[in-house]
Amino acid sequence: DTAARHREIGRLVAALGIDHLVTFGPAARIIGQAARGVPSRHFTEAQAATAHVLALLSAGDAVLVKGSRAMAMERIVEALESAA
Repeated sequence: DTAARHREIGRLVAALGIDHLVTFGPAARIIGQAARGVPSRHFTEAQAATAHVLALLSAGDAVLVKGSRAMAMERIVEALESAA
């Protein structure tokens, strides 16, 4: 059940005290909705999501990229690594 799993991830994000949540793709919107109290922004394009993450980053920050191979999340990882 995709929606239930994404809600579960959103609740976990909120419980862990994550500083910012950036989501990308249709199913990921649910994560942001479930991550109550966490500043979040949803994007429909990977490039826009990546640019937003890069604008948020400071030295020493950690970034978790979670996604399916179908969403080609490696594009985001590669862009973040290139910017580092």
